[in-house]
Amino acid sequence: MIGHSMGEIAAAVVAGALDVDQGLLVMRERARLLAGIDTADTSAMAVVEMSVEELADLAPRFPGVEVAVHGSPTQCTVTDPPGPVADLVAFASSSGRFTRLLPLGAAGHSAAVDPGLAEFRAAISTLAPAPPSVRVFSSVLDEPFTEPKFGPDYWADNLRRPVRFTQAVTAALPRGHRVFLEIAPHPVAVAAIEQTAHAAGADVLALASMRRQAEAEGCLPALAALHAAGHPTALRERYPQAPVVDLPGPRWQHTQHWVTASAPRDDRRHPLLGDHVEVPDDGRHLWQAEVSTETLPWLTDHALEGTPIFPATDYLELALAAGGGRKAVRNLSLDALSDLSAPATLTTSLTGDRVAVLAREGDAWVEHASATLIPDGAPAPAPLGRIAGPEIDVHARFTAAGHAYGPAFRGVSTAHAAEGSASAALTLPEQARPHPAYVLHPALADACLHVLAAASTDTAPGRYVDSVIGSVRVLGDPARGTRCAATVTESTSDTVTANVQLLADDDTVLVEFAGVRATRLRARPTVLEPRWVPAPLPEVVARDPRTWVLVSDEDEPDLTAALTAAGDTVRTDPAGPANGVVLLTGPADRYADPDRAQRLLLRVISLASELAEQASPPRLWLVSRGAHAVEEGESGEPGLACLRALVRVLAFEHPELHATQVDLDPEASGTELATEVRADQPDDEVAWRGGQRRTARLARVTVTDGAVPVRAGAYLITGGLGELGLLVASWLAGHGATRLVLSGRTEPTESASRVLDGLRARGVEVDVLLGDLAEPGVADQLVEHAQHGGMPLRGVVHGAGVLADRTVAEMGANELARAWRPKVLGGWQLHQATAGLPLDWWLAQSSLAGLVGSPGQAAYATANAWLDALVARRRAAGLPATTINWAAWTRAEGPENRVNAALASVEPATALDALGAVLADGRAWAGVAQGTSATPPSSSQLWPPGPPRPKAGPDWPPCARCPPPTRSPPSRTSFSPASPNCWAPHPTTWTHTHRSPGSAWTR
Repeated sequence: MIGHSMGEIAAAVVAGALDVDQGLLVMRERARLLAGIDTADTSAMAVVEMSVEELADLAPRFPGVEVAVHGSPTQCTVTDPPGPVADLVAFASSSGRFTRLLPLGAAGHSAAVDPGLAEFRAAISTLAPAPPSVRVFSSVLDEPFTEPKFGPDYWADNLRRPVRFTQAVTAALPRGHRVFLEIAPHPVAVAAIEQTAHAAGADVLALASMRRQAEAEGCLPALAALHAAGHPTALRERYPQAPVVDLPGPRWQHTQHWVTASAPRDDRRHPLLGDHVEVPDDGRHLWQAEVSTETLPWLTDHALEGTPIFPATDYLELALAAGGGRKAVRNLSLDALSDLSAPATLTTSLTGDRVAVLAREGDAWVEHASATLIPDGAPAPAPLGRIAGPEIDVHARFTAAGHAYGPAFRGVSTAHAAEGSASAALTLPEQARPHPAYVLHPALADACLHVLAAASTDTAPGRYVDSVIGSVRVLGDPARGTRCAATVTESTSDTVTANVQLLADDDTVLVEFAGVRATRLRARPTVLEPRWVPAPLPEVVARDPRTWVLVSDEDEPDLTAALTAAGDTVRTDPAGPANGVVLLTGPADRYADPDRAQRLLLRVISLASELAEQASPPRLWLVSRGAHAVEEGESGEPGLACLRALVRVLAFEHPELHATQVDLDPEASGTELATEVRADQPDDEVAWRGGQRRTARLARVTVTDGAVPVRAGAYLITGGLGELGLLVASWLAGHGATRLVLSGRTEPTESASRVLDGLRARGVEVDVLLGDLAEPGVADQLVEHAQHGGMPLRGVVHGAGVLADRTVAEMGANELARAWRPKVLGGWQLHQATAGLPLDWWLAQSSLAGLVGSPGQAAYATANAWLDALVARRRAAGLPATTINWAAWTRAEGPENRVNAALASVEPATALDALGAVLADGRAWAGVAQGTSATPPSSSQLWPPGPPRPKAGPDWPPCARCPPPTRSPPSRTSFSPASPNCWAPHPTTWTHTHRSPGSAWTR
């Protein structure tokens, strides 16, 4: 061990010389002393690239300067009078040496601490240090080999004397030490160690335990480097049972690349238009060019989610240049985005006054943009004024929305906005490479349109792209432009329209952009479907005898016999060490009553909490019979199926339990169960049917676009007065619903009333009925009211729900009942009230918490899982039913802080599109989360065409991001499609932050 300044206190504790309390005492009193001189001290500290000998020679020139830290043979930290220290820094800098002033209030290791040393010694006089159990090379004593005593006098010297760090490292080298690990939040001493070793002629490995820019990785890179360097135990604590193995070496793929000679380029040719030809027959003018980031590198800086995209202002420049720069451009329509990850061949056509830009896509030409050219003789408009509002970081807004603009497209330097208007200083970055053929450089025009983002601070969040530019007039030389101004003229939920001007220093309008409309991109959602896929157990290998605890109200002689026949021990008391605890539920019909199901959950929660307190918790097995609808025709039992959600939550809160649900045939013997638990596979949702083993997986599916199944008639929405319920109500009204019955427990808020009034103004009959849906008779009244006057009830949306966030350890009967009442009891009442009606559909608004888990939400997750299972029961009975497990919807009042980043909040417009697609597709179960790829404004489909249900198996297309796994990942954290080749999104990349009273997780 080597300690650096206050780090020597931690070294003494780790070495066993001080216990933790004593170490904290020294640290506290040391900090108290330094805090006391912080405001009064006038010392300064600086790092200088000079040896001790050089500083000694310079001492007369810089009086009072002392060495505080001997960092390395060529670097020291100096302290004391600010004037001489500053002079020394200036002197060293002028000779090309490295220097850095340290922003410290109180300078330790200097005379500034002398007045407080006596009090410091007295405060730590109770220290009783022990001999260190690990060798410590002192950075205080003149002789670093001497074993420190670590008493009060030593710590006074530690605070007052210079840190002799390089001497301590030098002392360690002859004793064979070649690997140094700096324990600190960010490396401070690594460079000094390497410099010291180099001066001594020694090769060393110096590692930093953590780095500030890679906090999420923690100490793992350092541990991995130690392991790679041959350290025998660096990774043993993290991987106690699975040793790290060497990966196979790289396989090189040999590909020949031939460089073809190209004809000399004509520098006078327009870089975007390319070669020109006039068609003799009809007078058309055509230009064609191959555009790529290789020929125009600055286009790389215009990217969406890492993919370079041809800017809208490049299409504008094509239109302006095709008109010879003498005409205005009107109604520039952008119909598709051009991906520049590969070279693109663009053809610009001028026919009469119409300009069109087409791109080759395969064997076809697709029109990407069009515009009209008109003569321009109108006077220049009045200049837009300068805005004195708050400063807006335009580029930060773009980055947050996924538009990663590089230097060439960062022309805006300072922007100010107020009340739908903005102005900004701007310039054309040198990376944009000006060209004399440009009429209006695309990067400069793009910077002007960036100011629109500053003016649009009140629009809906999301990614926007320019879709239409009403008109563009070039009135002067754009190169004179130094500022830009924008004012919003219209704003909707998906578009914002504005006027923009490029102005000179004297406010002359150089370019006018009128009617610029930006359209919000809608992301394609990720649609998931739970499936049971065959998963035979591997060949049984001999295992050491194990100990099992059976928790059951009924005898399981077959299971006990099978386990004992294998040489295992079986007992019924969960206290004490065991390999696994198996909780066996009773017959499925016993849990048909939701009250019985809640009591079962509380029993499991209590057992899990008890096991989690053990030093080495056993694996927890939850065994049911007939809980899930695994095969066609099975109805399942919601009161047992909801256990799967508890398993998912326990995977977050108590992964050490590796909680697992095994669902058996109702009449299956205990032999299959004994085989399952003894195999100890990583799967955490298993079903046995007819002697075949299956595991639960989430498959990414494609939902085909179809007619939204909404027509004239009545629709009933429970939870209809909440934000999501009102969005669904508006969506139904927009698709032809004529009557909406909205149920809630409290009167509509002012904002909800405005929405309801708006629906009525559109001619929709809207009725609000208040009541507790879980109470008998309330659901019947809702159904009766929806059908009054003979109007048919077409569809039902069950969206009522309440959160009751608690960790499993904190969960009680009240929290569970609170979450279950609207979702479960209300859902059951609604099911019974509509069972005999010819509905088009019956929709359960469920949550991804019930599908993939969410820490702190066991009550909410199990309630949603119960509702999912009710849908399966309805479908088995021939009744319409669909459940959608939603990610949180983006809320108008701000972001949802409970959302897993891998399952990001879904935008309402995207969610409603997905709702219609899922209902039209007719599937029973779908999970919907926000996708990562955006749909261009011209897309007419929510998802691209394809088979509605991808097949699981070897022919599944492999994921582009990951190679085939050598073995299945642990499914307690897996979020996996049925594909054997893809386990995406990778669970280790999830960031799930959840807060509830007294607890927080980040996963």
